[in-house]
Amino acid sequence: MKNPTYYIGLDVHKKMTQSCVINEAGEVLLEKRFPTGKTGIDHLVKHLPEGDWKTALEASSCVYPTIDTLRDRGINVFMTHPTAVKWITNSMKKTDQQDAHKLAELLRLGALPQAYAPPREVRDLRNLARERIWYTNERTKFSNQILWRMNLLGVSIGHKIRSQKGTRELEQTNEGFLIRGSKVMTAINDSIKQVDKEIHEVFQNNPQAQKLATKPGIGEYSATLIVAEIGDINRFTHSKKLSAYAGLAPTVRQSGENTYIGHTRRRCNTQLKWIMIQCAHRAIQYDPKIREVYQRLAPRIGGKKAVVAVARKMLTHIYWMLKTQQPTVANVSSQ
Repeated sequence: MKNPTYYIGLDVHKKMTQSCVINEAGEVLLEKRFPTGKTGIDHLVKHLPEGDWKTALEASSCVYPTIDTLRDRGINVFMTHPTAVKWITNSMKKTDQQDAHKLAELLRLGALPQAYAPPREVRDLRNLARERIWYTNERTKFSNQILWRMNLLGVSIGHKIRSQKGTRELEQTNEGFLIRGSKVMTAINDSIKQVDKEIHEVFQNNPQAQKLATKPGIGEYSATLIVAEIGDINRFTHSKKLSAYAGLAPTVRQSGENTYIGHTRRRCNTQLKWIMIQCAHRAIQYDPKIREVYQRLAPRIGGKKAVVAVARKMLTHIYWMLKTQQPTVANVSSQ
């Protein structure tokens, strides 16, 4: 006899979580509010009826520990983006109890718009690769502050302030801000070196990243970041969906017989879009075939759009490399 299925809606917050359990007929069997964390999840599991359990929750910054705990307990987890269900569940009354019930009901009806919930190892790789982006951005902002103060004070040095020689020269000035700034720059540079070391170790044990690094314009770091941001390639049924996810595909609007091709999507994976644009610039510089594609497109659509087009073509080839597990694909200049 088939086990009954029960649907659990969870409205997860930093401190407390509201749950709602319904059966296959949509009847509410249990509503509980418990502290967010493993202890609260275990308390909920003890009160669940026997059967198969499916859980729905909205994506947020604090939801992944709950997802990991549920998966460790053998419970199927379905995550959705808040904006994806907003138009479905929009109402004048909004409480945690109602949100949990609506999530459970959408899951029961098979109408829950699902979002990708990466496993723990993919999240760890993303966090490591994104950590380097954060350090470099902070270094750039802090470098600009130091340069502004140097111009204000009329101080100049013979090397770039990001370099070791530059930070040593800053330490030799008599300005307190510049001396303290040199120490901050040194700390940031040391952190970047440590992250680069860890990324190198990950790269050496990641066949997918090593495969991508064989393409022109893609190095160790960019390959690792691309693999981390894509996650499971099989969640994209077509290369066009991956391009849209990366914000490299133009939007299309159709009304009657008129079709409008617009700008690329703003809501996208910004890290994947950024790294693909960087890889496209390097590939245009160093690979003759890719440079030919760029030079053919640039006079017609402009330089910036041509770079995006090259990045989209490169991402399409990355898609098929990961999908087919082949070391190479068709020539980039093919249409």
